[in-house]
Amino acid sequence: MFATGGDRDTARTIGVNTDRVKLTCFMIASGLAAFAGVAYLGRTKLFITRIGMSNIDYGLELEAICVAIMGGTSFFGGVGSIIAVCLAALAFSSFKSGLTLGGYLVIGLMGL
Repeated sequence: MFATGGDRDTARTIGVNTDRVKLTCFMIASGLAAFAGVAYLGRTKLFITRIGMSNIDYGLELEAICVAIMGGTSFFGGVGSIIAVCLAALAFSSFKSGLTLGGYLVIGLMGL
């Protein structure tokens, strides 16, 4: 996958089927995005009563970027590890839960 993203012609030369790698990556990414959407919908506790947009946890984009950077992903691409990002997500959610339970993080309780 890194060879396909780095230099497509060189990857083809050494025998990597770049079209299949690209299609597989898109399929995995879309499957994980669908799973994340279903998990988020279950997290909002509005699964049965209402299907649609809610303002619960609005703005998770910044948290996702923070977790990716904490996991060592480069802004410029080509560097990253799924294991490190998963560990960073675990650490971030633990920190957030601890701060919320400790009363130091009250975002969401005030309707912001």
